[in-house]
Amino acid sequence: MAKICTDKEQSKWLIKHGLDPKTADMAWFPNKNNPTVLDCKLDDRLISMGNFIPAWSFTTLMAFMPRRINVGRFSIVRSGHEMNEIRYGTGWNMVSYAAPEPVDAAVPMIAFLLLKHHI
Repeated sequence: MAKICTDKEQSKWLIKHGLDPKTADMAWFPNKNNPTVLDCKLDDRLISMGNFIPAWSFTTLMAFMPRRINVGRFSIVRSGHEMNEIRYGTGWNMVSYAAPEPVDAAVPMIAFLLLKHHI
């Protein structure tokens, strides 16, 4: 079965490094071994209850990634996500993450973009 969203540790790490938990489209609930698709928007009240861990689907993670990033006089372009690899840049100036599961490639790219203040 394919991994459909961030696991608990990935979710905690992304939140710790600045991804807004209100943007999650899934969640890990206690006593459940599988993530659940959220049928409502998260707000501060729901998040403060702390009875779940927000999670993000691959589609939502990809939506966070800008198509183009302007860096000074240059633009860095996302060149797609093929074969579980996500890339930004051209030629030798490339940031690339690959993993067996698309979500596992998206998480470090989101982390990179957060740390570089591109999202």
